[in-house]
Amino acid sequence: MKVFRTLIQLIFVLSISLVIINPAAARDLKATLGLIPPYAFSSDKGMLVDLVKAMDEIYTDGKITIDAFPTARAIDNLLKGTHDFFMPMLKSDTMDFEALPFRFSETLWSSIFVLYTNKNNKEINLSNLANYKIETLSNIISYFDIPMLPSAGLESSLKKVDMGRIDGYIFSMGPVDATL
Repeated sequence: MKVFRTLIQLIFVLSISLVIINPAAARDLKATLGLIPPYAFSSDKGMLVDLVKAMDEIYTDGKITIDAFPTARAIDNLLKGTHDFFMPMLKSDTMDFEALPFRFSETLWSSIFVLYTNKNNKEINLSNLANYKIETLSNIISYFDIPMLPSAGLESSLKKVDMGRIDGYIFSMGPVDATL
C-alpha cells in the first residue's frame, strides 16, 4: 500500500511538473484545495493535504503552500491566477476540454456519485429527478442534464435532506459517507 501511495505521489508530481512548471522558471507554488472531507478538512488536515505535503517534500525548486477554501472559491482562486493548481477537480466525459480555462493532469482516482434522499421519500429515483429539488456543488451543476440547485456545502445539504427542505443531494460517495 505504501509503495502504491508513493507511486501515485510521484506520478502526480511529474504530471504537475509537465503541465504547470516551466523547468527554466522553477518557483514556489500555491495549491488551492476544495474543503471536502476527508480530502481537505482544512489547510492542514486531509488526504489531499497530505498528498500536497508529500509533493512539497520532493519538489526541490521551491516551496508548495496549501490553502483550503469552499470549492467554488478554490476554483475561482485558480481561474484568477492567485494559485497554481487546484484539487480535487472532477473530470466529466461531457466537458469541452478546449474551452476550459485550465488543464487537467493525470487522473488520480475515480469517484462514484450517489443520490442521497430522505428515507421517507419512496417515490424519488434516477428517472424522475427533474420533478424534485436536488442539490449538488455549484461547480458541477453543469455535469447534469436535470435542473439542480447549488449546495452551500455537503453538511448543510445533508441536513436539508434530513429535514425535508430538499428532496435529494448528489455527490461523491466517499466524502458524503464519511460525513454521515
